[in-house]
Amino acid sequence: MNRARSVVHSARSLILFLATVPTLLGEVSCARTTEIVLVVDTDMVVPTEIDLVDVSIVGPSGPVSPLPSLDLNQSGAPSFPLTLGLLDQGTSSKVTVTVTGRHRDVNQVQTDVAIVEVSTRFVEGQKLMLPIFLSAACLNMTCTDPLAPICKLGKCVPLVIPPWTGKIPQTDQSPTSVGDRALWSTGWRSCATKGQGLYCWGRNMNGELGNGVAGVPSLTRVLVKGLPDGPLKSIGLGYYHSCLCDSATQVWCWGLNDSGQVTGVPTATPQLTPVLVPGVTGCTQIAAGYSHTCAVIGTSVWCWGANDNGQAGQPLTMT
Repeated sequence: MNRARSVVHSARSLILFLATVPTLLGEVSCARTTEIVLVVDTDMVVPTEIDLVDVSIVGPSGPVSPLPSLDLNQSGAPSFPLTLGLLDQGTSSKVTVTVTGRHRDVNQVQTDVAIVEVSTRFVEGQKLMLPIFLSAACLNMTCTDPLAPICKLGKCVPLVIPPWTGKIPQTDQSPTSVGDRALWSTGWRSCATKGQGLYCWGRNMNGELGNGVAGVPSLTRVLVKGLPDGPLKSIGLGYYHSCLCDSATQVWCWGLNDSGQVTGVPTATPQLTPVLVPGVTGCTQIAAGYSHTCAVIGTSVWCWGANDNGQAGQPLTMT
């Protein structure tokens, strides 16, 4: 396996994590310079008026895989105001966020009670806060004035995006837990923990769901097979492969391995279930790119896989 010390370079991605303000993680050394943090509040009462929140995102590369509804009635669920973080690595880019509040009656029928759609941009070098207010008075309102494009409490008001001064998780695929769960998402698939298990859904061309099957997408969650018991430290979702650090700080990867991004040695056959990456221990954080993987091992960063553009942090050999 080729390894090199390098600065972490994650694949361009748009990630959503969920957290309550009191449980936000502190900043780590690899600070990001471009981010938007959603803070969602409401004037409605939980659960008699609102008990579900959905977030959909259209980023620079198109729609992001939707996350499961946030059920505010579940044990350990956060309360308003909710802090929802969107991270983007790269230059300024447009993003449209739609937040929908729903109420579920005794017959489990869901009804939209508030919808807010906001289009804005990530700004390179800035950390911004995007406030979203869910109000029943705005359900059927459309704000057409470009100077007052967002509805709040039944009135169209200016969109104000102040600097974000709080602390949020700073890594691509390391979200804060919601109860006993954590969520990750890329453009083509999503994964979530439940108890001690990891579940994924979405595109599965090269076994990137880790359920032993390739070429068959899943519209419902499937269990990633063969992982050891215990909490997960970090997960990286690449374009066609996935990796994680387990509680014993070992690295497991699965999916496409044509550049050695899974095992460190290229193979023509995808890895359909997680395999232990040999020679890598002490992992505390991991990130997966298009066809390479990087992990924080102790105080160093190690990378393996493709290096055609220097993404593994090693000198290129031109022939």
